Amino acid sequence: MIKVYESKEEKLAAFKKSVALRKVWEDLTSGRMSFEEFKRQGYRTVEITR
Repeated sequence: MIKVYESKEEKLAAFKKSVALRKVWEDLTSGRMSFEEFKRQGYRTVEITR
């Protein structure tokens, strides 16, 4: 899905959010952040099963 942003502010907010999420993901996968801390900060996970 491609999202078209109406304004420069929307585009900037989406960019900042993606950078922040990438940092959190790198911290989680490298062991700098525990899974409990990840959930405590309000992030949710989705379990994918076949």
